Amino acid sequence: MDEAKNQARTGMTPEETELWIELMEKGLDIQNAVLESKVVLDKLPGELRMDGINLLYCRLTRCRAQLLGLVGEEERYRNDV
Repeated sequence: MDEAKNQARTGMTPEETELWIELMEKGLDIQNAVLESKVVLDKLPGELRMDGINLLYCRLTRCRAQLLGLVGEEERYRNDV
């Protein structure tokens, strides 16, 4: 009965809820990695700090592009269905 209440409340099956939680945890992992990177950046000498920031920015930009690609794939999938 709890599963039925949860699905009625969230609109998700228990399996979908588990996957959603996993996705949220992955997002938090990314956020924490950025915060931890600041600690590392603060330890770098000044001349390397900007290079480190640029490297992280490039990586995050690549992640953003991949996420936008997923959004595009999802939109194409929805249009095909």
